[in-house]
Amino acid sequence: TKERMRQQSNFSTLCRGRITPKELNHEMVVKFMESVEQFERIINDTGYIRLRRLSDDEVVGTDKASGLIEKYMSLTMDDVTCLEDIDLDARQMRIGDKMLCLHTLSDTDDLPGKVSTDNRYERLSTDRSDCRLSFASPVGLLLPCNHIYNQYILIDDHDENLAKFEKTARNMNSLSRYSR
Repeated sequence: TKERMRQQSNFSTLCRGRITPKELNHEMVVKFMESVEQFERIINDTGYIRLRRLSDDEVVGTDKASGLIEKYMSLTMDDVTCLEDIDLDARQMRIGDKMLCLHTLSDTDDLPGKVSTDNRYERLSTDRSDCRLSFASPVGLLLPCNHIYNQYILIDDHDENLAKFEKTARNMNSLSRYSR
């Protein structure tokens, strides 16, 4: 949402009273679902991988089996019967006896100047053949520990930003006439 993009990185849905955005309406939901269904058709039409929609029981769980949310919040893929304590302290984050280490790249200055879709993995490549891995493999596939990798790309509305910058420029220009 617009307000979410401009908030601090330590703000999460755990600190709010609602998960969904305030400005959510039926039209936005329908538009989002159409986009998701179009993406699913494109991926499934390739024939390489298959996407399917998860049922409510798979997401939230049942009395007999834990759902995806319970597994995610417990940091385990095993069936869990109850959620463990979550400690969100300024010094550390902990779920049960599992400690978390978080890393964030949010400034474009921290990113490399050039990004490709894949890189040559030297350890498995030979003179005659290349082993190509995703550019994100060092923070995903090649990490030697259990991990969860979440990637969010926020794309602002270019026209809206341009209009806002032009309005600010006009405002500053008109105010500059009054200053010495």
